[in-house]
Amino acid sequence: AVFGIDAILVKNADVVVSLDEYDEAESWLRLDKLRGRDVDTPGGTKVGSIGDIIVGTEGHITGFTLGKVYVEGPIAEKATIPREGLIDTGAVDGVMTIDLPKVEALYKQPDKAAESEDA
Repeated sequence: AVFGIDAILVKNADVVVSLDEYDEAESWLRLDKLRGRDVDTPGGTKVGSIGDIIVGTEGHITGFTLGKVYVEGPIAEKATIPREGLIDTGAVDGVMTIDLPKVEALYKQPDKAAESEDA
């Protein structure tokens, strides 16, 4: 399959189903609900707001770009949040929560630094 922002191309039409037929669709967060969502830490430090999502080659969300950044350091330099640093998507309170020390540690790993530069 090939996927993009507006389409997913598949080899066989039999794999296409409506959202009503896919039980997991109920729990999906739409991009328009994520874009602009505030990001903070468990202690309430405002980190920024979501600009976009980063999708890996397998079609899974691997991280988020920040439209606005309110902190200094690696997050400000990269303006991205790796998925592994996410604590809560904000489905209940509308604010995404991240583990700031974990995110900063992830950026010290060479493979994470390279991924964020490709985004």
